[in-house]
Amino acid sequence: MSENDHPPDPATRLNTKILTFEVQAEDYGIDINQVREIRGWSAVRSVPGAADFVLGILRLRGAVIPIVDLRRRLGLGESVCDQRTVVIIVALGHGQMVNNVGLVVDSVSDVVDLAQGRLLASPELGTPAQKALVREVALLDERMYLLIDLERIFDQKELAALETVVAPG
Repeated sequence: MSENDHPPDPATRLNTKILTFEVQAEDYGIDINQVREIRGWSAVRSVPGAADFVLGILRLRGAVIPIVDLRRRLGLGESVCDQRTVVIIVALGHGQMVNNVGLVVDSVSDVVDLAQGRLLASPELGTPAQKALVREVALLDERMYLLIDLERIFDQKELAALETVVAPG
């Protein structure tokens, strides 16, 4: 078997583009390929009985999108949403099972390229939610970005709950 027959290890990717943002004055990043849109804050419609990290729903180009408070999801308290608040619309899942979800963050910084050797395994520190969701640490200049694994941000039960939030009826 040749070297080219193996999928590349995420830690050794030659170039990775991430969207960087802040949550409670900390730097985070997500894979740019999962970002669908970045938009300013607008009021959402609350949904009775939704999970505590779901702020509500937003209608976006004919689709209903659940809006999640990423600060609350990371165990960092509740966001204060104002004109500086940003919502990052991301695609979760694969194939037929793609769900668009809005993540509320404090601000969006930039899209950056990370060169090989700039991705390190995530340390076993932080809140339990942070440990479960942060897959790697990206080093860029003097800053460290915690890279969120969007595939682990919600378990199957939570994804099903998000689907019921936006289900018609």
